[in-house]
Amino acid sequence: MVVVSVATAPILPPWNIDDNSILKYGLLISGYTAASLSRTGMNTKKDRFRSQFGIDPAAVVACLKDLEVEGMAPGPLLKEFFMALNWLRQYPTSRKLGLDWNLYEDIAASKAQRWMKAIAHLRDAKVVFEGFDENETWLLSVDGVHFKIHEVRTDPSTKWYSHKSHGPGLGYEFGLTIRRDVLVWFQGSLQDESNYASEHDLTKFRGGSVKDGKDKWRFDSLYNALPPGKKAIGDSGYVGEEDKITVLRDAHSPELKQFITRAKSRQEAYHTRLKSFKILAERFRHDIHLHETCVAAVVVLVQYDMVSRPLMTIR
Repeated sequence: MVVVSVATAPILPPWNIDDNSILKYGLLISGYTAASLSRTGMNTKKDRFRSQFGIDPAAVVACLKDLEVEGMAPGPLLKEFFMALNWLRQYPTSRKLGLDWNLYEDIAASKAQRWMKAIAHLRDAKVVFEGFDENETWLLSVDGVHFKIHEVRTDPSTKWYSHKSHGPGLGYEFGLTIRRDVLVWFQGSLQDESNYASEHDLTKFRGGSVKDGKDKWRFDSLYNALPPGKKAIGDSGYVGEEDKITVLRDAHSPELKQFITRAKSRQEAYHTRLKSFKILAERFRHDIHLHETCVAAVVVLVQYDMVSRPLMTIR
């Protein structure tokens, strides 16, 4: 990424925050000239924008408006906000980030993380377990995702081991509504030890193991959040809780098989959206206690982006 130096070519934040002004501003600070943009089609410009910042301009606008409501609008610091988006999308080293944005590396990293945390702050407002059709049996699809980390030398243990990446990792649980492009469930934290990669998806779903007993399962688990008679859709890793989660079976009708298969494919498509941000696709280089906040920031950004770039429909 080649960012225009503020010292040689000042680019002021737009007065009016709308899709077009944000698109133009993002591309200008990425090094594109106004002349080149005038010769470029809209689809190409949006592709270039997403390659630098991860989401569509419309999603950026929506996020900025919600930050304003929360009293955290960047205003004249809009460029720093874009730097945070670029850090999440490209995950450069601090030295590379500083070079790209014409800042000392420590200052660049600090500013990027500041705005990343501001975005993550919107998590509770954007990921809410509600809005279901009361006539639906299957409310959401669910799956666990592992993200790679470095060896935790201060706490060496097999609890970090991910069978998916065959190395240390952190695991999170994501629940996506069946009928709407909305994530309604996101769980995993070091504080309650719920994101160790070694924890089985079904154990995370239940909030504890069978040997612990149901009375000791976490009250805030998806198992306990699902209303009576309502279910989730999962893959074969969730066999064992038929009353709460449906997995594909040979005995299912062709229509139900197709429904379950498409729900799982859509869930995987969502995971791909998350991992289009290199901070989640690559091995995490920072303190692992910052990881959940980074995941939350990406979840919030993808939540906004699904409004203008929806996932596949199930039926």
